[in-house]
Formats: sequence, C-alpha cells, structure tokens
Amino acid sequence: MTEETKKKIGKSNTGKKKPWLIEMNKSKKMRELVSKALTGRIRTKEHCKHLSESKKGKYLGENSILFGKRGKDTPGYKNPKDRIMPLMLAIRSSCRNKQYIQDGFSRDGYSCKKCGDNKGGNLNFHHKKSFNTIYTENHIQSLEGAYNCPEFWDLNNGITLCRKCHEEFHKKYGWKNTIIEQTEEFLKK
Repeated sequence: MTEETKKKIGKSNTGKKKPWLIEMNKSKKMRELVSKALTGRIRTKEHCKHLSESKKGKYLGENSILFGKRGKDTPGYKNPKDRIMPLMLAIRSSCRNKQYIQDGFSRDGYSCKKCGDNKGGNLNFHHKKSFNTIYTENHIQSLEGAYNCPEFWDLNNGITLCRKCHEEFHKKYGWKNTIIEQTEEFLKK
C-alpha cells in the first residue's frame, strides 16, 4: 500500500467511531495491559500541569456527575465502595497528590515510621489529620480549591506507614476524622 493510499484512508476515517477499538478498550485484558504498561511511569511537570488544567471546574454544579441525582440514582447507591465522592477521588489521583506522597516517602527514608519496614510497594502515606476532615473543614468544592488549600499538601501532616501498621491504626481509630494526637499516640506504643 502506498503512502498516498494510507493518507487517503486516514483522512476518510478521521472523526469516525471505531467499534473494534471501543470493544478492545473495554476488554479486561486490554485494561490490564494498559495498566501494566503505565505502572511506574513518571509524568513530567508539564504533563501534570496539563492534566490539572483539564480537570479544573469539572466537579461543580451542572458539570458534576452527581448533578440532579438523589437516592437510587446516585452512583454507588447499591455498592458502598463506589460512594467515594468524585472530587475526593480526583484529588487523590491527581499528579500533585502523587508528588506529595513521593515527597513524604522520600522524607521518611522509604520506611515505616512505626516498625521500620521498607519493602517496596508496601508503604502508605498516612494523613495525621484525616483527608476527610481537611476536606470538610476547608469546604473544598473543586480540584482548584484543593490545590489552593495548604493543609492538604503540608508534609508535616503526613507520615509513612507500612500497609500492616496503617491498617492497624485505622482498625483502632477508625477511617474518618482521625486527629494528629491519635497518630502520635499510635507511634509511641
């Protein structure tokens, strides 16, 4: 096939839906392959800024996926695990949060401050004052609002714990509305 023919085919397909591609993207195997390929990928600051700009203002009012939905129409009504608010999920999955976590791990020497565990992939960055409390107290309504809230990004409000110690902490004190004093008490024992 000549280059000219390839260009003509490309132009004729521009803007058309490609059912084979849609189905391929939906398949579990394809999602796993893409996930595996992107694991550990380091994003440039320029890429993170672009992603951040594209998300601004998308979680308010009519743009929100929850707009006008109540009761059984609300996403997550049947499955409690899906009830995480889209904005909180967006904050947690943002490039800025990932960088915040990496900075915390680096500060703590990539090891648990409770037991000293330093196995790769086993660490969590725990908020001393819970993420939910900060979110609620500061009346965060958008991704931009979260980015402008210094309390979210204060490294002194976080500590590196291994998965086991992190779960132990939350079994003892609960998952929401934890306070700094509870973390300090937990680390002393």
